[in-house]
Amino acid sequence: MNDFASPAVASLSSRDGAWLARFLPDPLQTLDILQSVAEGIVILDERHNVLFINDYARAVIEASGDLRIENCRLEAAARQAQETLQSFLQDSPAAAAERPLRIVDAVTGMDVWLRVLKRVPRDGHDPAIVMLALSSSTGGIRLKGASLRRFFNMSEAEAFVAMALAAGHTAPWIAGKRGVSVNTVRTQVRIVLRKAGADRIADLVRIVANLPISRDGHGD
Repeated sequence: MNDFASPAVASLSSRDGAWLARFLPDPLQTLDILQSVAEGIVILDERHNVLFINDYARAVIEASGDLRIENCRLEAAARQAQETLQSFLQDSPAAAAERPLRIVDAVTGMDVWLRVLKRVPRDGHDPAIVMLALSSSTGGIRLKGASLRRFFNMSEAEAFVAMALAAGHTAPWIAGKRGVSVNTVRTQVRIVLRKAGADRIADLVRIVANLPISRDGHGD
């Protein structure tokens, strides 16, 4: 996934600010709030350009193998999923509100759900804008890496292994996802269990489930 500068409150262009002023009663204050809610929020224009994405939504997209941000646009990797996404975003406001979109990732086994929260039609030269809520079947457990690193002094790689184990994935799956050997993952599993004070993976699952998620969605 290409990195891009999400329009933070201080860096909104005047034109983006004008579009968002049509969309949000108080854009700067509202974007601050949307950054801190424990749900994925994405704001797109009619060309699928990302005007705003909060940290929670970014983490869910990064965990998904199918959704991605490419050239600052929200896209799906698979052609059929991309066509489904385009159709969903072009739906009438009433139809989209009644029919959330489910994108299933066959590789990770992760379901990503998109719901339309608000839509503003095109106005002259200003494009239509849509706000989406984005969540996943395994999103909550995947967003606790910062807590694992803070409370148990895990590296980023070790936190990934811990979250993957807690989500039910095997060592071969983790090895394939990270591009390392199974033996490397098994070594990391032993380190993760030791750092978390867990005797077995079932104990680790309970520990991860009870970890806090901070207001920015990434863990305290």
